[in-house]
Amino acid sequence: MWSVSHDKGWLERQDDVVYSRVMCLRTKNHGSTKLLVPGLLLVLVVAAAWILAPGPSKAPVTAAHSDSISQAGQIPKAFEEANLEGDARPPSTLREIQLPLSGKVWGKVHAEAWVEWPSGILVELSLQKTGQVVASQGISQEFPDFSFTKVAFDNYRLTLSATGALETNQLLTLSPTSANQHTYLALQPTARVHGTVRDASGKPVVGIQVTAILRSDLPGRYHEPLLALTDEDGAYVINGLRPGYEYDLFVGTPNNPIGQPTVIGVSKSAPDAWSDFEVPLMGRAVITIDFSDGPAVRDEFGKVLRVLAQKEGGTSGYSQSLPLSKEWTATFAALPPGEYSFSVYGGAFRRVIRNAGVSSEYETALTIPVHHLGKGNRPR
Repeated sequence: MWSVSHDKGWLERQDDVVYSRVMCLRTKNHGSTKLLVPGLLLVLVVAAAWILAPGPSKAPVTAAHSDSISQAGQIPKAFEEANLEGDARPPSTLREIQLPLSGKVWGKVHAEAWVEWPSGILVELSLQKTGQVVASQGISQEFPDFSFTKVAFDNYRLTLSATGALETNQLLTLSPTSANQHTYLALQPTARVHGTVRDASGKPVVGIQVTAILRSDLPGRYHEPLLALTDEDGAYVINGLRPGYEYDLFVGTPNNPIGQPTVIGVSKSAPDAWSDFEVPLMGRAVITIDFSDGPAVRDEFGKVLRVLAQKEGGTSGYSQSLPLSKEWTATFAALPPGEYSFSVYGGAFRRVIRNAGVSSEYETALTIPVHHLGKGNRPR
């Protein structure tokens, strides 16, 4: 057994050992701290000196060494003056845009499935101002494409001509910014119907519509009507009829014929048909649009507007829709007399309807105000 005095001495010796180790560790840490603090201070001083140090000084540009500036991406004044005068080429750092030196006209001749392609179809390119043909190419049903390359910049007329087909013309302009022109030319047969429209007094009716609709035995089959307006002499011409078929021909719109329709037919041997019409005395109406939101709204949105004339009452209804002219008017040159509702519609404008009578004895003049829903200032 250990005695108390013996245990006390042993414990004291153990305390001395622990104290010695602790003091050793403190000494080591204290030495590291002395090295760490000066190191951090040195890093902070270097960083502050780098941030606050001024950049490299720039020497003033002089005429003696201005040429060297172009190597750093700047254009010297000498080059700017030379470019304006056209005496020197721009520096290599500028990108040059080369415009084409000539143009190209290319396209295709197309036709409806029922059209018989004639032989000897010719497409010609001629100058508008002189009529001189600068290029031409033969076309067939097997090879309907045409192409004219290296065409000088100018104004041209593209013409399709063939025996048994209507002559087709298109105007084209070739320029460095519009060098490639692609277009389609329609092959139309020469079969047609023409004639005149007069009123009960024998006076030619100007601006009235004549409609031709292909007659078909197939139930539910719809064919797009062919339309024409009479000229100042009351004459009309409807081209593009199918040889070997019959047509319903009448004055007026497809849903509102005026007078009695007639049936005409054309053939390969007789492609030309003639038909005159007599209609009751017609009235005339001029509708003027008043843009209440001002000219800015009118010029930006007004081109989409149309005017619908709808005859009211009775069994012989009539309706016709027209776009606006450059004067922002719609002129109905030939309306059957009666009471009409005139409505303005299209785009984001509020639809407006006004009523007025149409007579053969005077011209109806009506002004209709319109308001744009998106740009106007009125409460909605």
